Order: sequence, then structure tokens, then C-alpha cells
Amino acid sequence: MTSIRFALAASFLPLLSTTAFAGEPSHVVLGHGSTDGRALISELACVACHDPGAAKDLNLARPGPILTGIGGRITPSAIKAIVAQPAVAKPGTTMPDVLAGLGANEKDAAVESLVHYLAGQGGPLAAPAAGVGEAAVKRGQHLYHAVGCVACHAPLVGPPASEEDEEKDPTKRPIPKFEGASVPLGELATKYTGATLAGFLIDPLKHRPAGRMPSLLLSTAEAGDLAAYLLRDQLDRKSPLPAAGLRYAYYEADFVRLKDPGKLPVTEEGTAHELSTVMARRSREFAVRFTGDVEAAADGKYTFEFDSDEPVDLKVAGKTVPLPKPDNKKRPTVGVGVVALKKGKHAIELTYRHKEGEAKLKAQWGFAAGNGTTKDTEDTKKPENQKPEKKDDKKEPAKPGKNRKEQPEPAAPPVALAPLPTTALSHPGFKLAPKVDLSIPIDRAKAEKGKALFATAGCAACHAIDGVASTAKTAKGLLALDPSNKEGCLAEKPAAGRAVYALSADQRAAAAKGLVSLKAGEKEDPKSLVVRTMAALNCFACHARDGQGGPEAARAAYFTPVEELDLGDEGRLPPHVNEAGAKLTPEALTKILGGSFRVRPYMATRMPNFGWANVQALPAALASADAGKVPGHALASVDKPTPQMVDDGRRLVGVNGLGCVQCHSWGNLRSLGLPSVNLSLAPERLSPAYFAAYLLEPNKWRPGTRMPPFWAPGNKPAPEILGGDPQKQIDAIWAYLSAGPNAGMPAGMEPTDKSLLVPVDEPIVFRTFVDKQGAHTIAVGFRQKTHILFDALRVRTAAAWPGDFLRTEGAWNGRGGNYTGLPSQNVMQLPPAPALAPLDSQTTPWPEHDAKKHSAPDGWKFAGYRYDKARNPTFLYTYNDIAIEETPTAVFNPEGKGHLIRKLKLVAPAAPAKEIWFRAAMGKEVKANKPGDYAVDKALVQLRPASPDATIRANVVDPKNPLKELVTPIKWTPRAGGGVEAEIEIEMTW
Repeated sequence: MTSIRFALAASFLPLLSTTAFAGEPSHVVLGHGSTDGRALISELACVACHDPGAAKDLNLARPGPILTGIGGRITPSAIKAIVAQPAVAKPGTTMPDVLAGLGANEKDAAVESLVHYLAGQGGPLAAPAAGVGEAAVKRGQHLYHAVGCVACHAPLVGPPASEEDEEKDPTKRPIPKFEGASVPLGELATKYTGATLAGFLIDPLKHRPAGRMPSLLLSTAEAGDLAAYLLRDQLDRKSPLPAAGLRYAYYEADFVRLKDPGKLPVTEEGTAHELSTVMARRSREFAVRFTGDVEAAADGKYTFEFDSDEPVDLKVAGKTVPLPKPDNKKRPTVGVGVVALKKGKHAIELTYRHKEGEAKLKAQWGFAAGNGTTKDTEDTKKPENQKPEKKDDKKEPAKPGKNRKEQPEPAAPPVALAPLPTTALSHPGFKLAPKVDLSIPIDRAKAEKGKALFATAGCAACHAIDGVASTAKTAKGLLALDPSNKEGCLAEKPAAGRAVYALSADQRAAAAKGLVSLKAGEKEDPKSLVVRTMAALNCFACHARDGQGGPEAARAAYFTPVEELDLGDEGRLPPHVNEAGAKLTPEALTKILGGSFRVRPYMATRMPNFGWANVQALPAALASADAGKVPGHALASVDKPTPQMVDDGRRLVGVNGLGCVQCHSWGNLRSLGLPSVNLSLAPERLSPAYFAAYLLEPNKWRPGTRMPPFWAPGNKPAPEILGGDPQKQIDAIWAYLSAGPNAGMPAGMEPTDKSLLVPVDEPIVFRTFVDKQGAHTIAVGFRQKTHILFDALRVRTAAAWPGDFLRTEGAWNGRGGNYTGLPSQNVMQLPPAPALAPLDSQTTPWPEHDAKKHSAPDGWKFAGYRYDKARNPTFLYTYNDIAIEETPTAVFNPEGKGHLIRKLKLVAPAAPAKEIWFRAAMGKEVKANKPGDYAVDKALVQLRPASPDATIRANVVDPKNPLKELVTPIKWTPRAGGGVEAEIEIEMTW
């Protein structure tokens, strides 16, 4: 151990001289904020040492990187480099050289002490435990140039090829020259390990809270790939080392061709640490094949379990593991296979093929010695050269029924299953490690000196380390500083003991000018605050605002869509933010700035998360700066949308109206053609005024947009809906979108779950078997999202429910005729017998019908149903000589509640001898709010006409469950041509 420490020390000693670094300091790089005075004062962290005083409310503070645990994140040589010469080690950094005033020997000693102290914070760095595959480096190259890294940093390969380009390999294409500065990456390969860089990329704000390096919302796999690319100079192709996770290949084709996906071209490749994440957002028919190695911790039998809706094929150690085929009657299907394995790694190949519905694949495994339901693999068979056991002639012969072969297999003990662990899954890779020492022997005496220096030299004023506070000499207040001081921090040659920043002459002049404005007490208006914040965070690299910013042409070539789409610049470049404060709601701005609201999934570049502390002033500033930029439009649907407005809006959005769904997705449903912003998010994102203004003149608000001007002068789209009136139609669309999924699906779209019946433009009448309801049920689904079930055997409306309609598995899968359930937890169960009955008195029990009888109640007969022009059904039935027509209709409810109206028309040759009553509802609690208006448990029931004779009476249907009934008498009137008739209507909301 001693010799190792000396060896490490010997290799590290040459790095402890500041003369070991070559090169000139690079000027501070702040993107579009490089010459904004106040942005510079903020980004240089001047207020960390100088009290802002009266300027404390101007949000000038900028915390430096948090150094707690820094020794476990970067190499000692990287710590040494940044401490000794910040602007050389990290070109463009805002970190000053606080040791610049020391003599060479004194500085070397100070640097060495600080390195020993900082390297001991959380160190030493761990050696790489897993390797990296070549494919990961290639994927990382794509990510770096696609997701937004090159908005701030320089591209490392040429831009993506266009159709006319002959050279498709970006590594062979020339890198264009840029007018604007790029933020340098520095020497990453000598600074990080693959694991620590990936950890940083996943959550940069954890250790760099200032937000200049934002989060791009990378997954674990993406961060690993990106780190592998950025550290590609570390890759040692002569040192194999297994890489974590399984390789996957994704294929798209029709289901028949997916039988052998290996013969198809690969659509996408990657590394899977969790199988379920690979399933997300996939097409209808696809296959995924996972390959690599699985490591068995011990000899024994391993149980693999797959929870899947589609076929799964599994091979382990080159052998197929038998799995049951998916059962269409019981989905999802759990498939269990058992294989015997020796301790160690074994090749694994898992293929999942998907046809329709939601893709689902959950894999688990477990181990138990002696457990299994299949024969042992060849790995556990008895060796051929093993001598057979000698027979013992003296042994008692086996008794009948006791022969070993005739004995039943003992029940397999239960196996504890757990998700396939990443630690057990790997694929071929190579060693990826810095070519510098990962640790140094910490000299405790030097580390203590470094700790003291960290506090006194001003390091702790910017950088947090647990338990260390700054004890640096108190500096002048910010507003007391002299901008023209020739020896201050902003001077070309600061005096000894002052921090030295790598500023250009223009930057020093801009910072001095910013300081003058602060000293003069000049207030920062919202517009200036927006510009300063966007400049500091380099938002202008992607977004243009009021003529400033936006990606320059050379850099814009790297902004691409995620697919080959003919959307032009609108599909690849981030939008301008000219009137963002008037366009977006405060809630949407908060989510967007926090990186949690992505509405353009077709765009490869991602909106970063800069950290709320760094952008929290922007929503209010934008709203104030942009007030009045969008003309007001009064939308009646903002406060009181009517059901008719909602339905008109649904028709306009669908293919039979304006055809919005041809380009726009809706909810979780993709558009029918090219993708665009999700329409269902509009009320959450946009102000009503902007929505109306944009629809009326889209090219005015988004120049070059492919959104058509439906209501251009002379145009009158969809005149059959609201007469083509622009304001009324826009109002209806907003009402529909504001109602959310409760408003029903637009015409032309299909649900992702193909077994789900979805009423769109007309009701669906579907005969099926329904669990706990009967085998003679007729379900009616309405687009207004309330549905009913009519029992044709017992001649009654049996139930109603809001939400989804019905699934078809029970009726259509297998041999059919299976019972299905109602897909709702909010089912309104209606009275169990026919709704009409003669009563001698109010104490006469309502005639009940034995539900077990396979016949209609006495006197009742179902006569079918008919449709009106809109395909609304009317049920026809008779009770003795009374002919009854019952028409159910649904009413849209913006809260997603059930809302049903039943209209009954009765015709008889003469008024019945006994008075006929209608039983409207039953419940534990039935109360009259006013005539015709009742509360039945949690439902609101309205009877029309509101008869004063309506009665709430007790009736015992079940002795253990006493219920009350709401009944009302039928009022007959003479009918033209003879006979009598009556009408009654019941409206229910629950």
C-alpha cells in the first residue's frame, strides 16, 4: 500500500507547479450577455464580496458551483488546473484568479494546499466499474448535436446532411465558422470519469445552481451516452470491460414481418437500463430485441416472469426458454419460464413484438435452488464420463406406486421475484477512464492549510462547502466602488490581492458602465430585466425577441426535427418570444421555464431547466413588458361555455370541420398527418386573447407558419357550423379545448386502445354481455361521455356511467360471448325492475322481478329500437296495452360527471283502471329540494313535469339495505284520434 501511495505522489508532483500550464487566458464568455453591464456584474458574482446595498432587489446574486464532495466528482489534476489558472483550465469561465497577486513559489504552495483540501472532499474518485460500447459513443455524438448542446457550445462535427449533400457522415463534413462566441468545454477528458460526468449531466443544477449550465432533462441512458462521447479520448479499445445494461434494436413493420425482426432494417438502437422506458411513445406495430449478458450469482434455477400484452421470446445461454403464449381473454398476460444456470454470465436475448394498444413489458426474475418446472438445461446434466451407481441387490424392491418415476413432482417453493437489476445486465464494451491519476495521497497538514486559505482568500464567498464560511477581508459595498479605479477588479491590471478576471476591454467598459447605472440608482424596468436574464442565461442562443438573438445561420443548421418531417424551420427552430408575456399564461411560463412543459415533441432541441431561482422573476417581468402587445378578444366560452358550444368546437376541430387534427395532436392521440403543437394544451398554455388573435392572423404572430388563415377575407370555413362566423367558431373551439377529455374525441381520430369503443359523431349501440347486468344488455355510448345500459330481458334502463364507453374483448376476442365490465367507478345503478307499475296505495310494494328468471316480467315485452336522423336510439316496449317509447340523451358535463336525460312517451287506448306510477330513482337518502328537484344520495334528479303528487316513500328491497323510492303518478291526457297519452322526463346528474 505504501509503494502505491508513493507512486501516486511521484506521478502527481509535476502537476503542482503553475508553470505546467500553457496557453493564454480566454475572455469570459457569456453568450449574448458578454457586453451587458449589469449581466456581467451579476455573472461575475460581484455581490458575493461587495454588499449590493440599495441594489439588493435587482437579483444580482449568482452562486458559484457547490464544492461539497468535489473530490469525488473531478480529478485532482482538474482541481489543480482550475485553482491555478482558471481562465486557462476553463476557457470562458467567470471564475477569477484570487491567487494572482502571490509570488510564483507562494502561489505554488497555496495551490498545493487547496488541492489537498479539495481533493479530500468526497474523494477519491472511483475507478470505472463498467465499460462503454462503441454504439454509446455514436449515440452521444448525435445527442450532443441534436438536443441543444450546440446552442451554447461549439459543434464537434459537421451539420446534418441535407438531401442534396453527398457526404452523409457528419464526422467528414466541415464544421462551419460562427460569428458568435461558443462556451468552451474545457479539458473534460482529464477532469471527469464517465460516471461523474453522466451524473453531472443528469442534474447540473445540483452542483452548479446558477443555471448557466442548465438541465436538458436527459435520461440515465442519454447522460451515459453523452458522457461517453464527450470523454471519447479516454476510450481504451485494448481493454475490454462490460458495459451496463442491454443493447436494444427497435424495428417498425407490419406485425407479420415482425415475426423475425432480425431480417428488418433497424429503426433505432440504444442501451436499455429499464425495459419499460424503451416501450414509451412507440408506433402501433413494432418489435424490440434486447441482447447482452445476464449474470447468475449462483448455480441454480432462475425463474423469469414477463407481464406483457404481446408475445415475448426469451433465449438464455443460447437456449429458448419456454413461455406461455399470451391469453387474449386475460390481458395483460403473465408468462413464466424457468432455466437452470451456472454461476457467471450467460448470453440473453429477449424479443418483444407489439401489435396494438398500450405497449407494456415488465420483466422480473428470481432464484431458488432446486426450484423449477422445466427440465434442466445441459449445463446441469450429469457428465457423460461419470460412472453409474452400483445397484444394491440387497435393497428392498420398490413397492407399486412408490417407484421414483411414478412419484408426483414436489410443489416448487415460491420464488421471490424482483425487476431485472441493471447490475446483472451487461453488453460488450471498453474501458473509459481518465489518463491521469484518480486520487492523491492527502497530506492532512496541507489540507488544513488549504481549508483555512479557502475561507480567507474569498473562495468560500462564492463556493459552498459544508461547514466552511468565508472569513475574507470585508470589501467595500458595491455602490461605493469607483468604476474608474485603476487598481480594482475591473482594471486591466488589478493591484496585488485583488481578484483577476479574464475580461476584454469591451467587457471591462460595460461592467463599469453597469456599475455607474447602479450607483445612479437607475431602476431596471421589466423589459431590461427580461433582456438581462435572457442574456445571462444565453436564452438568445435559441430564441429571438424584439429583433435580438435567435440561432445564427451556421448554428441553426444543427437544429433538427426528431423525424424527417416537412415542417420547415417551424419544425426545428425554437419559436420567437416577442410577446411571450401576453401569449402564455403565468402557469405555463412557470412550467416552461422549469423545463417541465414540452409542447413540441417533434423538435429535437429541448427547452432546458435553468433552475427556478434563476428565472423566477421572468414570468412577472414578461407579463409587464408585453402588456398590450396582443389585442383583446372577448371569448364568451372563457367563463360560461355551453354544451352546444363545446360540441360545435369538437366538430370544428375534427376532420369534418376545419380539420385541425390533420396536423395537431389531441390529448395522447397523434395527429393524422404531420405533427404540430398538442391542441388540448392550448387553454393551459395560451391566453384567450392570443389564441383568438393567432387563429385570425397566424402569419402575423408566427411569420412563416404553415398554419392556414382559415378566416382570411373572403373565406367562410365550415359554414354549416355557426354560420361560419369567425368569432363564434373560435369561441366554440376554445370552449371545446377548455373542456378537456370530458368533451369527447374529435372526428377522424382513433383511440390508441383498439378494443375501446369511442363514440365520435353519433352514438354507438352495442349489444353485449355485461357483468352483473345480464346477457341481454344493449349499451348506448354518447359522444357527450355519459352512456347507458338497457336490459332488454327485464325491459328497463339498468345503469348509466360517465367517461369511457365499453371495450370489446368480451364480445370479440376468442369465441366471443364473454362478459365485460363497465369501465367506471361512478356507475349509476337504476331501480332493478321496470320503471312503471300500478299501485293501489302508497303502501303497496313495488312489483319486483326475480332476476334469475330468463323471461320478461309479467305484462312486459321488448319491441326493439329505432334511430332518428342523428342515429340516436329510441327503445320501444309495451306494458300490457300501454306502448312506451324511451329516448335517452346525454348532456356534456365539463366536470366529467354523468349527465343523462330520459324521455318517456306513453300511449294507451284508454286510461288504465289503476293509477300508473313511474319510479324515477332509489337511494338511501332521498330529499326534495323543491317541486321536481330532488337529491338522491349524491345525485341530482329533476322530474318534468314537476308533479305535486310525486312522493318519497320507503320500500324494503333488501331487508339489510332499506332504500327509499322517488315515485310520481302518470298524468294522462286525451290523444288526437282517440286514446290517451302521457310524457315524463327525468334528468340525472351525478
